[in-house]
Amino acid sequence: GESRCAKLTMIKGSFEAVGKYRNGEIDQNRLLELEEESCPTIGSCQGMYTANTLACLTEVMGMSMPLCATSSAVSSKKRRIAFESGIQIVNLVKNDVKPSDIIDKGKPNTSVSLLSLNTLFTDSLIILLIKQNMIQHVFLQMINM
Repeated sequence: GESRCAKLTMIKGSFEAVGKYRNGEIDQNRLLELEEESCPTIGSCQGMYTANTLACLTEVMGMSMPLCATSSAVSSKKRRIAFESGIQIVNLVKNDVKPSDIIDKGKPNTSVSLLSLNTLFTDSLIILLIKQNMIQHVFLQMINM
């Protein structure tokens, strides 16, 4: 983001602003301004935190369209990806394609490789395990319907 001709990152914009506010260096209005301007747009985050990690893992495992994890939430690219995702989902259902048909044994290893690049490895590993459990649970329920 940007504020008063200064480039902002999540660290410089938000985290440091909280410290400056607590030290009395800036007022509450400036704190709110910095927090709101630190992220480039709606639905985005400059850190590899939970949502971005989950989006990247989903894409690496083949469970979302290419570039979905890295395109801005309010971009025309994201709209096209959303539309293409809908078409793809309908085709997958028509052809009885299950997640286990898409996620082969090698893809979780690729996901772990991605996680090793992530500074929040523990958080990411937990998310991956929860996601795997959720996918298995949901599709076992669907099969039993």
